[in-house]
Amino acid sequence: MIPRPHIILLQVALFSGLLFPAQSEERKVQPFPVDLSVFEGHKSLLLDWSYADSIDAKTIAVKSSNTIDAEYRIIQELEPEQSRYLIQNCEIGLRYFYLIEIEDHFGNLYTSDSEVPVFGSCMIAADTSQFDPHISTVQELILSEINNSVRNMDPTLDIDPILRLMASTNSAETAWLKEIPFNVLKNIESEVSAINEVVNRSSFLESIMKKELLYRNQVLLIPNEWMDKINSAFSLMNNRWTNLFKQYEKSLLVLFQMPPIHILGAKPLEDGQKDFVLQVVHEDLVDLEESYLLYGDEYLDLSSFAKDTSGLISVPAPGHWTYADLMINGIFHQRFPLWIPRPVSNTMEGDLLPSDNVYTIKAGLEPASAWFNEMIWSPKTMKLDLEASGVPGFDDHYAFILQDQFVWELDWEPGFEIQYRDSSILLDQAIDFPVLLSWNKWNEDQWEPVEYMILDSLPMAVHRFPDGKTWSELNYATLGSTNDPHLNEINTELIPQLFVLYQNYPNPFNGLTRLTFDLLEDATVSLYVTDAKGRVRDVFVEDQFMTGGTYNYEWSGENRSTGIYFFTIQAQAGNFPPAVMSRKMIYLK
Repeated sequence: MIPRPHIILLQVALFSGLLFPAQSEERKVQPFPVDLSVFEGHKSLLLDWSYADSIDAKTIAVKSSNTIDAEYRIIQELEPEQSRYLIQNCEIGLRYFYLIEIEDHFGNLYTSDSEVPVFGSCMIAADTSQFDPHISTVQELILSEINNSVRNMDPTLDIDPILRLMASTNSAETAWLKEIPFNVLKNIESEVSAINEVVNRSSFLESIMKKELLYRNQVLLIPNEWMDKINSAFSLMNNRWTNLFKQYEKSLLVLFQMPPIHILGAKPLEDGQKDFVLQVVHEDLVDLEESYLLYGDEYLDLSSFAKDTSGLISVPAPGHWTYADLMINGIFHQRFPLWIPRPVSNTMEGDLLPSDNVYTIKAGLEPASAWFNEMIWSPKTMKLDLEASGVPGFDDHYAFILQDQFVWELDWEPGFEIQYRDSSILLDQAIDFPVLLSWNKWNEDQWEPVEYMILDSLPMAVHRFPDGKTWSELNYATLGSTNDPHLNEINTELIPQLFVLYQNYPNPFNGLTRLTFDLLEDATVSLYVTDAKGRVRDVFVEDQFMTGGTYNYEWSGENRSTGIYFFTIQAQAGNFPPAVMSRKMIYLK
């Protein structure tokens, strides 16, 4: 016999079970809090759903059935952040019923309406002649329509490279030169004109709008979004093309001003050699049989190395080469350092940049919050004047490093105006040339080089003009202020043009050569010759006061090694900084 208190407790338990049967199970299923819609399109159905923010979804299951009373089966499980699902290649005319089931992190289930479920049927568009089932974004749709329109005009035109350019996010100012192979860029005027005509047609946007049934589902848009999204995307694409079209002629001009061969850069190899990479820019102007790399008395004939279809030549330079002189058609073009112990790229603007990829063209310095802006180097006094400028952020830190030694870490003032910071540094007289100066930025707990500059026994005075743009020789110092003469307080009309330094004649030469300069006014002058390593070989005049006039000197290469030499003039008048200029000459025995 069960004691009476226990009977009472048992009755209470049974009564509770009858009153609230499987209460925990009832709480687990929450019917119909998911709002589901189905949108019909060409061979597709688009499901779109929403639910309350209070539901912390863990998984989402898409269920389908061919009849309203049949069992639903899971056709796809999705991540919780998804709210649309595209169903393609469904059977035309067949009715499909759908259910969305959401499980939260507590095991609760939430569903769309299963009593009156949504349904839809796939359709067939009237015109599917140019339908592309691979299009998944509005941008791809617009580019596809441009491509179809151009091909309708002229089926021989290939605009794929330009379409990729339109889809990229690279600056329009440099995009043509960075992304289109040079041999292609020279020959796409017809393609550019055709695209410009298509994009500016008054009917072009309307032609895309009419493709709603074909593509609305594919680009995951619902009906009330279609028009706004197409308008917005076309506006962005039209602006992109307008900027690209404006830069096209400018890019062609830059391309045609480039030398026949451009040095892309160099990369150390595991075997100790350096991979020296060249880009043939103007194949019709290059005789590879007469073009070579020179190091002292050693040379490498460029015709001995393979050139790919884009004009790229990769030359394994010997490990003991510390530099390479590029000779194009027998004429000296450029010297490139090979002693820097990491990959280095040479931009179209002449910047030396650290780079993991030396096999592609780089237009110039990448945009940054601050940049190396001016430098005056005097090897005679070992004085180095530096300027950096920019609008750095609070956490942006920059520094100059010379041969692995810090020479200047910059302090910036907080603010939103461009700042100019300059400093003068005296280097050790015993330093061995050449030396590597680097402009660095603090990144992820270490200093990373942004740009390189090489110092040797030749004086150098350069600045970026305008500020932050291309390096060029400067006529006067603007340390601590803008390099724009219109904005600078210095009266540039008072700065004298001191001399004209002519190219030596003959050049190349195998005996004597003549050096000539015109001194336009009285000045203190130095004139000297250095070898390829920057060592002074002969001094004609040094800090000598000379009156205005024409001066001629002869220099003999006798008892000298074959190679590249430099003759440099430095002149100073009044209180202005010295003006410096060098020219290259080639001695051939």
